[in-house]
Amino acid sequence: MPVLWRIIHTLYFVVGLGCLYNMYRKKSVFLIVPAYEEETQILKVLTDMPDFVDKVIVVDDGSKDKTGDVVQKFAETDDRVELMVHVKNKGVGAARFTGFRRAIDEGADLLVAIDGDGQMDALEIKHLLDPLVDDVVDFTKANRLASGEAWKIMPRFRFFANAILTLLTKIASGYWHITDTQAGFFAMTRELAENIDYDDLYNRYGCENSLLIHMSVINARAQDVPSKPIYKVGENSRIRVWRDWFPLVRLLNKGFFWRIFQKYVIRDFHPLVFFYMTGLVVSFISALYLFVIVVGRVIIPRMDVTAATRELWLYTIASPLVSALVLIFFVLGAQMLFFAMWMDMQESQHLKEGNRSPFMKNQE
Repeated sequence: MPVLWRIIHTLYFVVGLGCLYNMYRKKSVFLIVPAYEEETQILKVLTDMPDFVDKVIVVDDGSKDKTGDVVQKFAETDDRVELMVHVKNKGVGAARFTGFRRAIDEGADLLVAIDGDGQMDALEIKHLLDPLVDDVVDFTKANRLASGEAWKIMPRFRFFANAILTLLTKIASGYWHITDTQAGFFAMTRELAENIDYDDLYNRYGCENSLLIHMSVINARAQDVPSKPIYKVGENSRIRVWRDWFPLVRLLNKGFFWRIFQKYVIRDFHPLVFFYMTGLVVSFISALYLFVIVVGRVIIPRMDVTAATRELWLYTIASPLVSALVLIFFVLGAQMLFFAMWMDMQESQHLKEGNRSPFMKNQE
């Protein structure tokens, strides 16, 4: 019996040591790599993967080039790599979510999303993982704007568009401390990954914004991690303004109202709802009236109308007193919106690092 026990103990030690070989601080790490026609870039991404990564799930999102062949050939030399294929292109978000589901099914402790275009430094993965392992947050995201180098490297139009989308995402999601929301380089814990309904998320460019909005509703803690911006490494940007950015603005607008309703009406009623809704209505109506007044004051005097009609407009509908009152209402509505945002920021303090995770199974 003692001999048998020693054999079992030895096997347990050997197997255990083998299981821990690729782990990062005793946590299994799965990388999810969405790839669409990245045959020239994907090999660099795969060869740069750190040794502590347990598995790399590459999702070929309906590529028409040889992306899948390149990945499959590389997988023959590295058994950590698994190729999944979408027959038709479904979008970068759909590709990521397919990989997330597979990683959850296979027992991943930590999930990392990294694009297949080579614009992200795989050596920075550990910086995303440390706050998760230390239970500081549930979600970490690369921030290319933290160092200021992005201004020198990123194309100007993309930089300003990123800044605008970041501001809109802060308002829509409630993550006021998160910046560079368009970065597709992020990580999350298994507990968070299991609490996300991927069917409700946006499948294309902007899936990160959609993810943040849904994370806010379930009170996931998030943190930015400084990251080095990488451009001009052979990548081919497929982002188009009319096709991608304008639909994303509509998505953020819809997501904002959905989050406010879910978080501050359905799950826990908060008076900021009144400030937001009243401020939006008052600001919109008064801004519209001010626009009509300004346009009318320019057009009416030049129109062939009777003196009575002109006087009715200039001294009644668009009189200085009415204009002043409308301007006061506009300022009041704007103040209510800013006050609502301030209350939202206060309510969102628990979404920052250092608070107790809502996903811990042993919560008190």
